[in-house]
Amino acid sequence: MLDELLTAYEKHGVNFISLDDALSDEIYAADPNIIRDRAYTFLNQVRLSKGFDNPDIVKQLYASLPEEKLNNLCR
Repeated sequence: MLDELLTAYEKHGVNFISLDDALSDEIYAADPNIIRDRAYTFLNQVRLSKGFDNPDIVKQLYASLPEEKLNNLCR
């Protein structure tokens, strides 16, 4: 299944790079300094730190996450 999935990505123009190459991108030296009540992905933190609001689809995604339930399970 994984081979089929990766092949489908490649057919749609996705290029895979090594982890070392990915981590050498300058964005990972950035400190977005975002402190919020909810968890955000790193790239979302960078977007917010630059003053960009979340697109509606991202707002909907975060609104759908059961964070309170997850917090209770992980305590």
